[in-house]
Amino acid sequence: LGGVRLDFGVRELARQRLDLFLLRRQIEVHGGQTIRMRPAAILLALLALTACGGHKTASPGAVVRTWSAALDRNDSEAAGSLFADGSQVIQSGVLTLPAHADAVQWNSGLPCGGVITLLEPRSGGQILAIFTLTDRPKHRCDAPGTKAAALFQVRNGKIVVWHEVPVPPLPSTLFT
Repeated sequence: LGGVRLDFGVRELARQRLDLFLLRRQIEVHGGQTIRMRPAAILLALLALTACGGHKTASPGAVVRTWSAALDRNDSEAAGSLFADGSQVIQSGVLTLPAHADAVQWNSGLPCGGVITLLEPRSGGQILAIFTLTDRPKHRCDAPGTKAAALFQVRNGKIVVWHEVPVPPLPSTLFT
C-alpha cells in the first residue's frame, strides 16, 4: 500500500501507538505556546507600527515650556529651533525672523530667563504665558523678579508669533 507497513507485530503496534500519543502531546504543547504567542506578536507589531508613524506635534503649552527651559539654560540654538521660518516677534514693533539663524540670534539677545507662573490657552493655537524673570546664564537680566507676559501663537509645534503683552491683572494667589 505505498509505504504503509501491514506486518506490525503486537509490540511494534503498541510502540507505534505510544509514539503517536507522544507526538500528539508534543503538538498540543507547542500548539498552545504558538497560540499564546500570537496575541503577543500582534501587540508587538502594532506597537512598532504606532511608534514609527505616530509623530504628534507638541501642544502650544509644551512648546512654550520647552522654549522657556532652553532660554533658562542659555541654549539659543534649541530656543531658535522652536520658531517657524518667517515667524513674527511683536515687541515695540514687528520683527520677522525669516530663517532659523535669525531666530537663534533673536533668542540669544534676550537678557532674561523666566519661571513660568501661568499658561493660559487661548483659541487658535494661542497661549498666554506669564513669567517671573530670572537671570540667564552669561546674560544680565535687567529686571529679575518682575513679571512679564507673552502671547504665543503655535502651529505644527512651532512658534509663529511671539507677542510681548502687558501682564494682565490676576489674583495674587497665582503668584505665591
